Amino acid sequence: STGARDENPDATGIAHLLEHMMFGGSESAPDFDTMLTAAGGQNNAWTSNDFTSFWDIVPAHNAETLFFLESDRMRAPLFDPEITEIQKSVVTEEFKQQCLNRPYGRVAHHLRRLLYPAAHPYSWPVIGKEPAHIAAATSESLRGLFDRNYSPANAVVAVCGNITLE
Repeated sequence: STGARDENPDATGIAHLLEHMMFGGSESAPDFDTMLTAAGGQNNAWTSNDFTSFWDIVPAHNAETLFFLESDRMRAPLFDPEITEIQKSVVTEEFKQQCLNRPYGRVAHHLRRLLYPAAHPYSWPVIGKEPAHIAAATSESLRGLFDRNYSPANAVVAVCGNITLE
């Protein structure tokens, strides 16, 4: 999948926002979390400069439900404009909490600019350069990043636990 390195330097924080959007449902499973929870599962995700990691835990007898949910959100996630606005607010609040509203919160921004040239994708934190970049995102721009970077060829699936191939 995608990480902050895949972003445009003038539109940062979008890979992290896309991570949030991937929990917004898909064509056949409009409420991912409710369906996963009903199967006894839990999940979360995180984004780095290089990739986004999604993890799920379900009882082994519900693995098929999990495989369905994950494959459907990789195939046909919803990019509902209303969900986009909600998640933009959530990610903007994360930015404020991590960077703007705490002492030394912008240190990572400054250090990255010192360590990497301005055009290098590691020169900004995963959360983005500024909240305005997140605010400018649209469902269409998120769909574009998804279409360029989310595909089975870019994904790794690891399955472990009390489960067999059958």
